[in-house]
Amino acid sequence: MKQILKICVLSFFLIVPSQANNISEFQIGGINLGESLLNYVNEKKIRKIMKTDYPNSKKFSRIFIKLPDVKEYSNIMFHFKTNDKKYIIHSISGQIGYGESFERCLSNREKISLDVSKVFLNSNLKKVKSRKKHSLDNESIVDNEYFFFPNGGYIEIGCYDWSEKTEEKLNFVDHLKVAINSEEFSKFLTDEAFN
Repeated sequence: MKQILKICVLSFFLIVPSQANNISEFQIGGINLGESLLNYVNEKKIRKIMKTDYPNSKKFSRIFIKLPDVKEYSNIMFHFKTNDKKYIIHSISGQIGYGESFERCLSNREKISLDVSKVFLNSNLKKVKSRKKHSLDNESIVDNEYFFFPNGGYIEIGCYDWSEKTEEKLNFVDHLKVAINSEEFSKFLTDEAFN
């Protein structure tokens, strides 16, 4: 029951109540795209924990961090341009580990997706479902729902079931992810990061 309550709380922290259709007006944990990561984490810590490890491009870096003021997620991942001294946020994703029950993750994802759909009932968002193997190792399973904004960027609500090899090699954990991605970061993932 506690887990279900967390998921319900998650969806309320994902969206700023409004009738907006611009992705920059939505938040995860009270944080917007386009803000400086320096508002939440000092530069010394960012430099210490940042990873620039996409296999085919170093354009973007990321950090995983637990922010004390954001209790809904086990951690948050931020992406920013590697050489950007202002650390402008291009992607925010909240994650909750779900252990071994992929079906429970899928059920929780559906609940969040339904909440998002209700909020955007009269908007022009395009909803797409996708289940595929992750290009990182071609073994891990990713089952996502995407909400694409007409002016670029998207919300992702997904279940990640990493292969044992990837879990061991990269220390990844299976999780439910709720993300907001800018158009530029989206193109990076599609065109540069893994290709």
